[in-house]
Amino acid sequence: APAGEYNLHLGVMKEMKPDMIATSTQDVRVVDGHAVIVEAAVSLGGRRQGDGITVHRFANRIPMLFQPGSDLTVKTCNSAPPQGVNWKSYKIDKNSHKVGVYVSICSTKIPYGGPNKEYIGDAHEDLKRSVRGAIMSCCVQLKARLARREALKLQKERRKNLQKYIPFVTKSLSGILETMVTDGCAEAVKDDAGVLLAVRGFEDKSISDSTLQHKLRNFVEEADMEQAMAAAQHGDKDTVAREDLCLRVLGNNRRLTRPMHSTVGVWKLFEDA
Repeated sequence: APAGEYNLHLGVMKEMKPDMIATSTQDVRVVDGHAVIVEAAVSLGGRRQGDGITVHRFANRIPMLFQPGSDLTVKTCNSAPPQGVNWKSYKIDKNSHKVGVYVSICSTKIPYGGPNKEYIGDAHEDLKRSVRGAIMSCCVQLKARLARREALKLQKERRKNLQKYIPFVTKSLSGILETMVTDGCAEAVKDDAGVLLAVRGFEDKSISDSTLQHKLRNFVEEADMEQAMAAAQHGDKDTVAREDLCLRVLGNNRRLTRPMHSTVGVWKLFEDA
């Protein structure tokens, strides 16, 4: 019987402790008149994972340890498209990243490639497509999470760089306002309410350098948040990792309302039936 995505995910997390993991189960295919189910997991990082791609093969939940070079899964991971996986298209470097590939093939008759039953043969096109599809499905999930992590990293760096220049901008603004107060420029800027308010505030000492720094920090944080929200609303859906959050209904006399769409999610509230 198949292990199931939950058990596969749980086992890899327990033993390898990866930074990221994705699982996938392909539809049932028929190989030589027997039903075959392919399950796969792809992980990144981990305390027991070496650099490059490490393939773990299972047949009916039994590990396969010998003749890896002849195995279908190993060939799929190491070959170039269209027979193999284009790792670069999923933002994964198969040479430097710690990539773990776990493929489990379950069937009433495993299509072994040799009499010793030490590897899976690559003579069946349907099986090859199923193995490649399972691995690629996991890679698509990891690509979305990697893109999200990279976007958050860039957002943090951008905010850090902007905040680094706040003292210099504050000093420049303070000098400009002081010059305007000294030259009596309040009448010249009376048509601009914002500038006039700043000049009057600097003149009566209600606006200081610390006030300007506080306003600039708030502006940077608000602008950064607005940009992130706009990217989440109008960005590519495939580059954002989304997960369903389910709430259990307390009792049978409640039902879900119509979905409400926002920039951060889709909300469904409970109401009495």
